[in-house]
Amino acid sequence: MSQQTKQPTNFGALGTLVTVFFFWGFIAASNSIFIPFCKSHFALSQFESQLVGSAFYGAYFIGSLILFLVSNVLGYDILNKIGYKRGIIYGLLISVAGALLMLPSANANSFPALLASLFVIALGFSLQQTAAQPFAISLGDPATGSHRLNLGGGVNSLGTTLGPIIVSFFLFGSVGASDTVVTVTNINTLYLIVAGVFFTVAMFFLFSKLPSGKNDEKFEKGNKAAGSLMLMTGIIIAIIITAQLAEIPKMVLLLITLVAVIGILFFSNVKAQANGDGWGAMKYPQLIYGMLGIFVYVGVEVTIDNNFGALLKTPDYLTKAGLNESEISKYISLYWGSLMIGRWTGAVSVFNLKGMAKIIARIVIPFIAFGVVLYVNHLHGSDVSDLWGLCRMCCYWDRRILLWAGKTCQNISDGIYTCSHCHVDWHIYKWYYFSICFNGRRSFLLRDVALYFCTGDWRSWEIYRSGLGLPHHDDPGWSDHSTTAGSRR
Repeated sequence: MSQQTKQPTNFGALGTLVTVFFFWGFIAASNSIFIPFCKSHFALSQFESQLVGSAFYGAYFIGSLILFLVSNVLGYDILNKIGYKRGIIYGLLISVAGALLMLPSANANSFPALLASLFVIALGFSLQQTAAQPFAISLGDPATGSHRLNLGGGVNSLGTTLGPIIVSFFLFGSVGASDTVVTVTNINTLYLIVAGVFFTVAMFFLFSKLPSGKNDEKFEKGNKAAGSLMLMTGIIIAIIITAQLAEIPKMVLLLITLVAVIGILFFSNVKAQANGDGWGAMKYPQLIYGMLGIFVYVGVEVTIDNNFGALLKTPDYLTKAGLNESEISKYISLYWGSLMIGRWTGAVSVFNLKGMAKIIARIVIPFIAFGVVLYVNHLHGSDVSDLWGLCRMCCYWDRRILLWAGKTCQNISDGIYTCSHCHVDWHIYKWYYFSICFNGRRSFLLRDVALYFCTGDWRSWEIYRSGLGLPHHDDPGWSDHSTTAGSRR
């Protein structure tokens, strides 16, 4: 009976839909280039430069919250009423408006105006994503909806890989152009093109044969859930204001924020399970754990991205003098490209391959994805000779896909052993390895990646490395085959 009711995947509509996934990644990853540029151009502190990311991703939260609250007040799902297709179109047009607002903002040389423009662009993205993800699930059997989202994520990762390269070209012209002065014309040209592309995609969706994307599910009001989210928002705003008025360590405020968010979510779930009236989907623990999972995953991913440019510019990190803005795009592209390897590999499942065909695809695709990273950087004029050794990491990734046995420490040790003989700079390797495995959804890395990157030094890594009995990268035994191999075997 289940076979008779199984809904086939609408690949034509899915192919049209995933185009917007590309542009989300393209613009989001471009912040990696835009943040260090703004820091230099407007003489900002590192904290102030992070307002670019806060404005951009804050729009996702605020846009989604507004949509939920207004729908709850009206008593019907606004997005379902207009349809997912029109929701994406309206979101694209909002992003067009934001891209056009970048022109007067750049002409005025105003950092607050640039932040407001980015906020409007991301506000459109918020509506697009709210519509596109359930739309992708509706285009086939709900049981395979995650496979279609994996495909969308793979296309999104292609955008994140190309975005830093293309934005760097428009801002700086060429690799190593340290004397290039970025003018208003550079920024205007970039965002005029972005606005034109968004508008073209909106028209493409408008005249496409995509279904409207409506469903007949009954809308369930969630007044108590709305109150819970408003309380969370109010606490976060209060903490932000407190940070500006009082000399309280940022780590303390961060911990208070985390405790408040997690505490409110679990409290809401407990209350909803006791009496579900007015709580909507909050009564399902899967929703709470999913929200926390996205909170941690996106938080770590974006935090690394937004601070990576500043780290690469630090003297004695990769080079003695540090890299300039025009030179960092290669490594940012590598970081996002590493995420793309995991996502492309995961997207194999959408094509329903069987047996040997599926195994071959999972072996070959990591190399294809890494080849894309090398090729786009080569076209941009970057020297990729120092990245070739990472092909061995793809070999290791293939081995783990086929032979994963759940031995957490063994896998990490094997990964470090494999890449320690690639003759690749440790700084490049650590980003690559953590990126590819982190996006492979290996939950054991969540704690360690967050711990390592939040401290900004080697101390947490040393603690973690000591627990596994691994040699330090500066130790003599690091490059000694027999020493490392003997400790594992």
